[in-house]
Amino acid sequence: MRSSSRLFPVALMSAELVGDLTEDVYLLKPERGPDPSVRIAVTRINDPGQSGHKPPLVLLHGLFCNRHIWWGGDPKGIAASLARAGYDVWLPELRGHGLSPANQRHQENRAEDFWRDDLPAVNDFVIEQSGMRPVWVGHGWSGMQVIAALGLQTIDPGHVAAVAVLAPRFSYASSLGWLPGVQAWSRWRLKRKEWVASGVAEGPELEPPSLIFDRQLGTRRTGIWSQSKKAQQSVWPGVERLELPLAVLLPKGGPGQVHKDAALLLDHWGRGAKALTLDVPPENLGEFLDPFVLTIEQGGHDVVLEALQAWLAELELSRQSLQIDE
Repeated sequence: MRSSSRLFPVALMSAELVGDLTEDVYLLKPERGPDPSVRIAVTRINDPGQSGHKPPLVLLHGLFCNRHIWWGGDPKGIAASLARAGYDVWLPELRGHGLSPANQRHQENRAEDFWRDDLPAVNDFVIEQSGMRPVWVGHGWSGMQVIAALGLQTIDPGHVAAVAVLAPRFSYASSLGWLPGVQAWSRWRLKRKEWVASGVAEGPELEPPSLIFDRQLGTRRTGIWSQSKKAQQSVWPGVERLELPLAVLLPKGGPGQVHKDAALLLDHWGRGAKALTLDVPPENLGEFLDPFVLTIEQGGHDVVLEALQAWLAELELSRQSLQIDE
């Protein structure tokens, strides 16, 4: 693989002109975890007519989805609108999603693989190519993996400009999960499946059972999302030290668990957190809660885009402020 990067092997898979926008697709081989077969596809969208790009934006899809929630391969959608507004837009796809091929150990993928290995590699690559610290925008459970990477400092918080999370979710545990044997039974059922399909409106991708069980664990007593002081590796102490701008986008009303998870994130964030309430029509409410699937046809484009652009404008991130002091 001929590399387009000094960090690790990177191949330029394609370079296309889509309407008035450029679409460059890179395939990263970070080699940062135990599985050397991992490849991560990252699509870059730009408007060549813009001069002096604004901050790089990394838009991360959720589970069961891929880059198409942001960019449908035509000059429409959230990614296209942000590129025309002058932003340098990057669309990574989690291993085994979209243009990212399934790795050899795909059936064993866990959330830790994302926040420990893959997302830090993407962040480093975006900085190398753009020369600036990016703003991350994620949705649902995957957006919380960005928070985990920052809280556990697998991504240096000084190498990120800001974070936005659409309907943050880290707790998917069953209401009966506290009963003896329920989690073991759930894991047994998942192990019998080769792949897991999404629920209603969650997206077209299949997920490995290991990743779905990881999601179902929710708040753990022993670490990551646990609030116990005895937790061996909890995210929250690191999150409480963060002083990055954070936007949490939520719809009015809807299931209480979405708002509970968002409230917990906002309460623990060190400094700079802000909640943005989206006025979503009732007929589109389902697409904004769990898993927050965004498509133009379902009416989500304009509401989310307007909220994001207003928040980004408030930040007033200049090129100079986004550069990293070495």
